[in-house]
Amino acid sequence: MKAIDLQSCVSEFDEVDYCRFYALMESPFGHEFDVSKFYRGANRISVLEDILLQIRNDDPFVFVRAEPGSGKTAICRMTEHDLQQGLCLYANCSGRARTVSLEKQLAEGLLIDVRAFVPVTHLERAIVHKLETHERLIILLEGIRGIAAEQFDWLRELQTIVRDKGKNLTLVFLYSDYEQSLLEQNGFDTSRRPIHIESLTDYEVYEYLNDHMRLCGHGGLPAFTRETAKTIAGDSAGNFRKLVELANGTLRRAYRRNAEIPAVYDVPVTQDAVQLSQSPAGGAAALLTARNSLLVGAISGGLVLALIWTMFGNVGSSQDLVSVNNQNMLVIRSEEKAGTTPVRK
Repeated sequence: MKAIDLQSCVSEFDEVDYCRFYALMESPFGHEFDVSKFYRGANRISVLEDILLQIRNDDPFVFVRAEPGSGKTAICRMTEHDLQQGLCLYANCSGRARTVSLEKQLAEGLLIDVRAFVPVTHLERAIVHKLETHERLIILLEGIRGIAAEQFDWLRELQTIVRDKGKNLTLVFLYSDYEQSLLEQNGFDTSRRPIHIESLTDYEVYEYLNDHMRLCGHGGLPAFTRETAKTIAGDSAGNFRKLVELANGTLRRAYRRNAEIPAVYDVPVTQDAVQLSQSPAGGAAALLTARNSLLVGAISGGLVLALIWTMFGNVGSSQDLVSVNNQNMLVIRSEEKAGTTPVRK
């Protein structure tokens, strides 16, 4: 088979900032993040083993139904980490990623070990080229609600292309309950050996939050206790989700400011925040604390500005400044004419 020169494709999409696989996983820690220890508790191990088993059996589709906040993206990390023999591509079509086409996201995934730009128009050929050195292709799809009907059709065509080359393509769909109907509308039978990921246990929440703290250089800060994690885990779609969004946002910004050891949080996690997070309205209360802190800061700043304005009340506008300046200039000129201007030493 004739090799494809991927470098010839650079000019078409050179404005796209392609990332390696782990950068696509929405983690502020990039490829240095230790995926082998991520979410290794509860039924995450058995779920991973079930997914790998179906992939190695060359199943065309793997359906993974997951509750909100149960670790869909973590499973993607772990799957890619354990499949050294296969070519793993990942596309998250939810949230911000929805503005980037599915095909372009998958093209980014081709750069796991190839430093080249792959335009969408040559994606099928690039995949076939990569499969010369890989025994199988796995595409992990998250954020199903952001995938259009024509993209589902494109994925089926891609399966046919790969099969004609004597290789196997497995599509792994990770979806929530409300996304299941979308898959069925597009002709996918989700009742075929579905895998279910349950909500996180309190210990997993405890490990998750404190691992984030440690990796951002705050391993000694006692911000999240087991009791806090237990309270949060009791409502993984509510308090946990809000708190994780807050933690991810602040830690990501802190990480970008200092890629090695971030020194500060944008929104500090204090003992008060821990106590609030243990209350029935845990996550919401923690968010409220942050908002109140910002509000107090804004009010304090306003009072300081008002005080400064009062101290200089004799100069009430820019016009006053101009008139005072003109008066001073007239005095200086009159003194110069009279010869009474003091000499500066």
